[in-house]
Amino acid sequence: MHRICRRVVRVAGAHRAGRAVAGWFSVVLAVLLTQAVGVLPAVAQHASTSTIASDTILAWGDNSFGQFGNGSTTSSSTPVAVSLPAGTTVTAIAGGLGHSLAVTSTGAALAWGNNAQGQLGDGTTTSRSTPITVRLPLVTAVAAGSFHSLASTSTGATYAWGRNSSGQLGNGSTTDSTTPVAVSLPTGSTATIVAAGSESQSGGHLHRRGPRLGKQQRRTVG
Repeated sequence: MHRICRRVVRVAGAHRAGRAVAGWFSVVLAVLLTQAVGVLPAVAQHASTSTIASDTILAWGDNSFGQFGNGSTTSSSTPVAVSLPAGTTVTAIAGGLGHSLAVTSTGAALAWGNNAQGQLGDGTTTSRSTPITVRLPLVTAVAAGSFHSLASTSTGATYAWGRNSSGQLGNGSTTDSTTPVAVSLPTGSTATIVAAGSESQSGGHLHRRGPRLGKQQRRTVG
């Protein structure tokens, strides 16, 4: 049984703090925060660390599909740095069974690792050992299932891609998609948080405007 491993770790230091964010037991991803940098306001609105971003992601464990993002498929029992594009800083990361995701401070989504079901969202099923950019509107959050991926955008729309055998892409079909497709949220709803299960549903917080009262009502789906 695969279980998501999430823990928060803060390391004392004058200008240094580390936060382990997400991963499956077979691979762990961590963001190393070494300095405060500017973050696009639309991204910061929903980021857990709203005023800081990092230029370093660390990964360790299983790297059979290149999910470390360091250009190799060699596993490691100690942390190695992900090969981010030059000048890139990240505000959030997510780890699937064999692939990894990140949100940059400019609102782009990066993906790398296993792509057998199109979970990297680049229109192919070719696995990648270094990060590639997923073509999406401004991204505020990402989540990774076993073989599918999710992203929330600044407009409140949610997109999903990859394996869809159980309808986990939420678009009314069971057809896999190698590129992002819009999740069919209820009319008038916008999502601000996404979460992915192994092979099943995803969920988030929906903000919905009531037809009678005209007030913003919040509900949780999962």
